[in-house]
Amino acid sequence: MANTRTGRDTWRCKECHGWDYRGVDGAYGSGDHRTGIRGILGTRRTEQELVTLLRESAPGPSGGHGYGARIPEAELRNVARFVLQGTVDTTRYVDAMRRFQGDATRGGMLFRQGVGGVASCGSCHGDNGLTDPPMASMGFDDFPGAVARGNPWEFLHKVRFGQPGYVMPPLHGRANEADLRDLGAFAQTLPMARP
Repeated sequence: MANTRTGRDTWRCKECHGWDYRGVDGAYGSGDHRTGIRGILGTRRTEQELVTLLRESAPGPSGGHGYGARIPEAELRNVARFVLQGTVDTTRYVDAMRRFQGDATRGGMLFRQGVGGVASCGSCHGDNGLTDPPMASMGFDDFPGAVARGNPWEFLHKVRFGQPGYVMPPLHGRANEADLRDLGAFAQTLPMARP
């Protein structure tokens, strides 16, 4: 690893492989998140090879992760399936300037009306994206506008798969690529913080 981060969040997949799934070749190729570790996008490993890589510890640059004692086998298999089936080429959504390549006007309509049978984003986040969602902790500041502008790849991932610990419904399999680009483009027009 090339960064000096420590603590309980450093084991998260995104800390090494990035929200854009590209590792050293993506957004985490530089800056304070830089790890020098390759991404998971487009891996050629099989599901079983990925499970073994996640489970076992092994020395070397492509050694295992050593999660077998902490994470049940079924969950390791779910992570492997995500790597093979859930990752997307984020350059189809976000450009080199960190902007979503979508229609913000249409995205605003989706934000207010909902998409894919899921209630509107505004029903939890408010029309301007500055309402604390249900179960938010004191001092919540991960507003859609802040996340979409600060880390658009994180925004895309969380819209697709939800937010752990919250009731945010995932849009994976319900929203198409254009819907996701448009929602992101709209979210980037929202305020980042309360006045």
